[in-house]
Amino acid sequence: MFENVSTPQLRALLDGLKEGSIAAPLTTPRLLASGFTSLAKHQAQLAHFTTESLCLLCEAILAERHKQQQSAELVWTGPEGRAATARSTFVVFRDLLAGAQRSVWMAGYRVDHGKDLFAPLHQAMLQRGVKVTFLLNFDAEVSRQDAVHDKAVELINGFRTDNWPFEGPRPRFFYDPRSLQPRARASMHAKALVVDETHTLIGSANFTNRGQHRNIEAGALIHDEGFAKSLVTQFQSLIDSDYVHAYEADG
Repeated sequence: MFENVSTPQLRALLDGLKEGSIAAPLTTPRLLASGFTSLAKHQAQLAHFTTESLCLLCEAILAERHKQQQSAELVWTGPEGRAATARSTFVVFRDLLAGAQRSVWMAGYRVDHGKDLFAPLHQAMLQRGVKVTFLLNFDAEVSRQDAVHDKAVELINGFRTDNWPFEGPRPRFFYDPRSLQPRARASMHAKALVVDETHTLIGSANFTNRGQHRNIEAGALIHDEGFAKSLVTQFQSLIDSDYVHAYEADG
């Protein structure tokens, strides 16, 4: 019953049961209202459990997954041989976004097809108030230093049109001004995703159709809170030190 339910969703259900924000019997409207869409199709079976027995079930499944879980998993885009055991970059990316409970940080060199890639993240923001930060790269060298900011605003507005066509909450956007400066010699080349300061996806793949589906790309999904927090601290230090600049919303 829980094979296709993500670990973050199970943890969120357990937390909700313990905190009293969700209680048995679990009805379909109650599950949907709480953001547990992947569990709603199992409502008939779940309706037979008490709150206490659901807590015990979730704890047992989470304990078993923790015992079996590797600290890092190979993530892959492209053709694979018969003995391959890597997980799909696109599937991992979407699962991480769909399961986000609190925060998402993403640094990307190239992004496209955002309407498809980020749809689960938009739902997480709507349903659970997930806070999202994007650090973006732009290759569009300007001729004058004083034109960098205006060009960045133009490009991020274009990014929003092409890759975040959603109503409601939106990410915080930051950019590396060095990539736009005259005779630019630097870029935001990182390709990393950190979810809930617990899970990190990092590797060669851009957040593009080619990077997620067509190229040969290798990456790692790292289940380590210390590592995730360290990477978030690195990104936050760029913001605090003004190495990356905030996008000033146009309303």
